[in-house]
Amino acid sequence: MKFSVFVISAISAASNSLAASIESRQDQGPGWLVNVHPKAAPNKCIGVLGGKFIVGSSVDIYDCNGSPTQGWNWGPVPAGGGPSQVFITNPVNSEKFCMDIAPLNGRPGTNNLVNGAKVVLKKCDVSQKFGRPYATGANGAIVYSMTAGAGSLCIDLRNGITTNRNVLQLWSCNEADRTKPFKNQIWTISEH
Repeated sequence: MKFSVFVISAISAASNSLAASIESRQDQGPGWLVNVHPKAAPNKCIGVLGGKFIVGSSVDIYDCNGSPTQGWNWGPVPAGGGPSQVFITNPVNSEKFCMDIAPLNGRPGTNNLVNGAKVVLKKCDVSQKFGRPYATGANGAIVYSMTAGAGSLCIDLRNGITTNRNVLQLWSCNEADRTKPFKNQIWTISEH
């Protein structure tokens, strides 16, 4: 696995071209996949708990192993900019599943946007929006936003624990300074 760690706040001028090239390739569809790592544990990857591509499967952290359950992609940036879907593709039938939160059969409401909401797989729809960890000002955070809802939360490594099968959650972003995410909310990417 080729590994290129970068967090926006730590990128030098020379690394900006790497960030741009990863972003432009990552937005080209399901053929371009990345591993997403907690900054504190580059040997761990965001994956699908138990390797099951089904609605409701939890999204967790696990040793990087190159499996299809760890290959993620961001959808294209919507017209006018902003966040987009984060999805994974089932290699058996090419079905896409997106990172999201409950309920499993509809769009989350503002009452679902709470600290500790578990990140799960759902059928993709337009309400699922995540910012990229390398977006300007993100400094490694992956921010969840709802199309029709107030507020945003960040993908969070529950209790900062990097043990395999630790299910990811949403947690308040550092609202005092959005350019300085909490350490449990800083992510890096590498080629899958």
